[in-house]
Amino acid sequence: MEGWIIYQYEDSVKNRIYVNMFIDEAKKYNIVLKLVLTKDLQLTQKKGSYYILFRGIRVAEPDFVINRSRDANLAKYFELQHIRVFNPAIVTEICNDKGRTYKYIAENGMAIMDTICYPNEAFFQKKYAEGIQRLGYPLVMKPADGHGGAHVTLIRDNNEFEDALSKIRADYKYFPKIVLQKCASDKNHDLRVYVLGQTIIAAMMRTKASGAANDIRSNYSLGGTAALHKLTAEEKALVMHICRLFPFDLVGIDFVYHKGRPIFNEIEDAVGARMLYAETNIDIVEKYMAYINRFFVEGQG
Repeated sequence: MEGWIIYQYEDSVKNRIYVNMFIDEAKKYNIVLKLVLTKDLQLTQKKGSYYILFRGIRVAEPDFVINRSRDANLAKYFELQHIRVFNPAIVTEICNDKGRTYKYIAENGMAIMDTICYPNEAFFQKKYAEGIQRLGYPLVMKPADGHGGAHVTLIRDNNEFEDALSKIRADYKYFPKIVLQKCASDKNHDLRVYVLGQTIIAAMMRTKASGAANDIRSNYSLGGTAALHKLTAEEKALVMHICRLFPFDLVGIDFVYHKGRPIFNEIEDAVGARMLYAETNIDIVEKYMAYINRFFVEGQG
């Protein structure tokens, strides 16, 4: 059996050790797992049919795909070919758009911080002042398609608002969908819960780096610390409610804290695992490949 683990090139470089762990773990199940980069894939249409080219050549397609690229269109293509994709396309499509995620979560009865999503630059320019007035400072600005804490910015006044917007403009080749959100009151920590299928694997309480007084991000990759956390009954109930809304394979579900209570923040589709390996004995790659193998052996993950 052959699988593809798909990455964008830049992410594959940063995560090469992680990729190699997947490849080595797959061998235990006689699975050949190949790293495939999005830049080498091209969706092509001919006579009304779609097929995929690898470096310009049509090749045999895999038995399954681990999609770490955040590209929902690729996932949809493979699913149309009846190729199992981990995570499914619907997870990738919704969870890599923070605006869609917040809307979907709120429509399904979960509390979120007061949030406004601006789908394009024209709407943003026309309405952002009203948004600031409604939310009030401090607020959080973030691109809807961001990940890993990139451009998540605490904003306390108009000058910081303009600075954050300038940085987004400088780093993006297009004007992204922008999310403005009321800042949660408890800014020093947040919670990530790792979920595999419908099973909670671990919960990690992340604390922002010392000396980062103006930064609300607690991401481990940005210098924050992390420790295993025993979920409260309320936290577990929130996680399981979210799990019932999505066909998850492996994701991270994040919560912030407002007046001491957990509030949904976002879902990481291509979730990182550095803190699990650094701070715990949990081998998430081992668990994930066992889960994938069970899908083919038993017909389910």
